[in-house]
Amino acid sequence: MAQEIREGRGQTQTEKQRAAEELKKRRSSQLRTAQTAATTLSGQLASIDKVALKYEALSDHLKGFYDEVDKLTKGKSLIPVTDLTVVRINEVIGDAKNIVSGDAYLDRVKEFVPAGDNPVYPDVLMTARVVSDCLQRFGERLKHDRSVISGKLNETWTIQIALELYGQGTNSPRKELVERHLGDKTFYGWFHFDAVTGAHQFDFEGLDERNLESYLSVHSTIIETK
Repeated sequence: MAQEIREGRGQTQTEKQRAAEELKKRRSSQLRTAQTAATTLSGQLASIDKVALKYEALSDHLKGFYDEVDKLTKGKSLIPVTDLTVVRINEVIGDAKNIVSGDAYLDRVKEFVPAGDNPVYPDVLMTARVVSDCLQRFGERLKHDRSVISGKLNETWTIQIALELYGQGTNSPRKELVERHLGDKTFYGWFHFDAVTGAHQFDFEGLDERNLESYLSVHSTIIETK
């Protein structure tokens, strides 16, 4: 009987060790996934910020161009614009198409052919307005995508820090401990209140229920120009 008890205890201890090793491997795999996702999301955010700079510069330039053509249009509705104006509107159209993707109305806008009679002022003004409206819609997409990716990046960093702390021996990282690393970038949705400890601890059970690679993946509709 005593031998059977010892054997049972030995098996239980072996099972615990096996479970502990499997959990350690899972946490290490989750950490690698989070680190990879953080790198990808950081790259996407940097790409969007580059596009945003180009968008802001073009929007500002187009506003000035539109206002100037609008002034010149008054009393010149049937007069062809200058060659320089044709060059400038074509530059605006080209730059907008280089930044904006997936806008059917912008896709329909064609550059003016710099040969023969130049377009009249109202035509140039109308084209500039169409491009301006497309840029405005694109600005909303920029804002939305940046918000989504930035939020997901904060969430990824929170998961990454919690997993790193776990690897250092902190099995149940508290919210305050993660905050020391991330500050206001901490994603609080990954913490739950533990009545026993009276603290908000990282939700590893919730983490194990997710396909982390898929969960931390975000598709951006913004394409960086070259």
